Amino acid sequence: MGRKRPDVIRTPPSPIEAWNIGQMVRHGWDVVADCDRCRTSLHVDLVAMARLTGPDLILWGMTPRCRGWIDYGDGRCPGRVRFRARSIYGGAWTPVSEKAHRSSALAAKRMLASKPAPDLDHLGGDDMCNNYKIHVPASVIGDVLKTQGLALTFAGGQVPNFAGDVRIGDKAPVVTLQGEAARLALTPWAWKSPQGRPVFNFRSDGRTFPLEGRCLIPADGFYEFTAPQAGHTRKTKWLFTAAAEPWFWIAGIIRQDAFAMLTTEPGPSVAPIHDRQVVVLSQDAGRAWLDGSAPTEQLLRPSPAGSLAVQQVYPPL
Repeated sequence: MGRKRPDVIRTPPSPIEAWNIGQMVRHGWDVVADCDRCRTSLHVDLVAMARLTGPDLILWGMTPRCRGWIDYGDGRCPGRVRFRARSIYGGAWTPVSEKAHRSSALAAKRMLASKPAPDLDHLGGDDMCNNYKIHVPASVIGDVLKTQGLALTFAGGQVPNFAGDVRIGDKAPVVTLQGEAARLALTPWAWKSPQGRPVFNFRSDGRTFPLEGRCLIPADGFYEFTAPQAGHTRKTKWLFTAAAEPWFWIAGIIRQDAFAMLTTEPGPSVAPIHDRQVVVLSQDAGRAWLDGSAPTEQLLRPSPAGSLAVQQVYPPL
C-alpha cells in the first residue's frame, strides 16, 4: 500500500473564500475570463488588477465587455466575459457567479472579518516603471550635492563605476543622508514582499516616510511601456527625460538593504502613457527630500506640464 502524502495531496479551499480580488490573491486563486461570443478564454492578472482598481474589487456577478478584437465590423467583440476561479493547487473551475456569491455571503463575511484583504498598493509589475538609465558620473552628482551643503562620500571609500540601463534586481547608485554628509552606494533595486514578489515601485499617496529610510536615485531617463504596435510583438517603449536638466533625482525609500521608487499620480506628459509615474525631483530638490526641509506634499507630486520630455524608442520612428 502506498504511503499518504498529505503535504502534497491536499483539498484546495473553496473559491468562496475569495470574496474580493485581494482575497483571491491572498488565497492563491487562478482566474480566467471567458467570452460568450468569441469564445476567447484569457488568464486574469489579479495582482495587476488590484494595483489598478484596489484590492476591494468584487468579481462576483460581473460581466464586463470583452476586450477581444475580432471581425465584427468595427473589430471589437460585442460579447461579455464571465469569470471562473480555481486553486493554484488544482481542483475544479468554479463560476464566479452572483448565485454562488449569494449562497455563501455569510461565510465569506465571517472569513473577511478575521482575515482582512492585504495591502497590494506597493506591488510592482511589468506595466509599471521597471527600467531606467543612468550615465551620470559620481563627480557630477557630488558637485550638485555640494551646492546644497552636502559632501558626497562613498560606501567602502571607493568611487563606484556605473553607467547604463538599470533593471529590477540590478545594483544601482543610491544616495542617502549620513549625518551632515551624503553617502552613495550601489544598492539592489527591489526588495521582496511577504509573497516573494519584487517591490520596485511604492505608492506615495497618503503616506509618510521616516527620514532614515529616504533615498535619492540619480537618473537621466526612465522608461514606460504600452501595448505592441501593429506588426510588432514587443511592447512599445517610451523614454522620459527632464526637459530642463541633463539628469534628475527619483525619490525612493530603502528597506531590506534594497531600494524602491516612489510613485504618484501621472503628470500631463506621463498620463497618455501610464496611469502612474515615478516621483521626479529636480537636482536642487535632492537635499529637501533627504532631510525633510520641505513638506512632502511639495515634493511627492506629479511632474508639472512641460517638465518632462518623452520620445518613442521602440519601435524606432
